[in-house]
Amino acid sequence: MNISERLKDYFKSRDVSQKEIATQLGVTQGYVALMLNGKQPFGRAAAKKWQEAFGLNASWLMTGEGAMLVGQESAPERPLPLASHSDGGGIPLIPVEAMAGAFRGERTVLEYECERYIVPAFEGADFLVRVTGDSMVPTFRSGDIVACQRVPLDNLFFQWNRAYVLDTTQGAIIKRVRQAGDTGHILIVSDNAEYTPFELPREQLHGLALVRGLIRLE
Repeated sequence: MNISERLKDYFKSRDVSQKEIATQLGVTQGYVALMLNGKQPFGRAAAKKWQEAFGLNASWLMTGEGAMLVGQESAPERPLPLASHSDGGGIPLIPVEAMAGAFRGERTVLEYECERYIVPAFEGADFLVRVTGDSMVPTFRSGDIVACQRVPLDNLFFQWNRAYVLDTTQGAIIKRVRQAGDTGHILIVSDNAEYTPFELPREQLHGLALVRGLIRLE
């Protein structure tokens, strides 16, 4: 399957029309059709624009080599079977009811009576969270544990298309974050194509943690 065919399948699976792509890019629908049909190759400027809008890897768009999506190259979500239970130190597995405090780095929460795990690959992680639901399959499955590193909200810089744990007005969610249509929002995307992407107002974001990796306990 070539670049244009994979692109068409990618947008079709997410129910994104050529018109919506054109609007997001600020170009004509005819231009988008040419790109998706392989009649117009991706130059450096065009590839960068598609990367910023949709999280597609600019290098892949131009050459077909490497990962299709930004963030896949480092594979931070690859399962690591190297977690061991610890009665002393280690990274705390935070229960859902204590999530808000964990985002703020409250000492009382991080010293909460919770399970701790020693994961050598993620020594810099601040806490662990158990995944629930199926919105992020196949990358994350219900019951998996993700290692998280808190990100300060002041002077916030997103790594587009990376997975984050977000503390929102409606609760904590694990999603990919992409650039939205305006600076007041971020685009929230699930890996499961059955879930429609949506824009989240930045003022409804109360805490943020970058997913450093996935731990699949044995």
